[in-house]
Amino acid sequence: RIAGRTGGALILGGCAALVAGVATGATGPAGPDGTPLRDTGMLLLVAGLVLVGSGAGVVGLAGPEPLGGRRVRVGLGVAAAGLMSLAICIVTPIDPGSNSLASMQYVVAGGFGFLGIGIGTLVTVVALLRATGGPRRLGGTFLVGLVVMLGCSLLANGVIHLGSLRSAVEFLVTVGGSVMLASVAGLGLVAIRGDRPGRAPAA
Repeated sequence: RIAGRTGGALILGGCAALVAGVATGATGPAGPDGTPLRDTGMLLLVAGLVLVGSGAGVVGLAGPEPLGGRRVRVGLGVAAAGLMSLAICIVTPIDPGSNSLASMQYVVAGGFGFLGIGIGTLVTVVALLRATGGPRRLGGTFLVGLVVMLGCSLLANGVIHLGSLRSAVEFLVTVGGSVMLASVAGLGLVAIRGDRPGRAPAA
């Protein structure tokens, strides 16, 4: 129970930091076009990645039911490593005016980060979908948010001409991302409330 509560609290805190980071302009443009709070937003974004990654790692190592299945543990562990690697990528110093892709640390950390997050998320979601009750709903909700966000992102980036519908599609991208983040927060709650399991995901 202690590991579940600790990991769940870290995940919830990380989600809150990610929301605060995005809200203060961490994902916006740098330089004069960015928001005055962008630097603060970037710190919050990195803190959020580290907290969610730490929480996922704790739950993956010693999480309670219904997050005790082997596939869930492996998925959370891989995703945790990816989140930490992405945080390292973000804080890697890049000289002004230089190409970030020229930094080996930046490229390697970013590559491992996105790869780990992608694989870990896929394994975790599939395992949750094989469970019952709350975990299964979380997996399904996350998947819906992911499909909406990716599909609308493709549309917003010029796959087809949207015209006046572009703003609506960009809003749906935000909705999809919000649903995904809410599902991650829900995973933290499941970890905290480890005494109310559905069927554990298949080992």
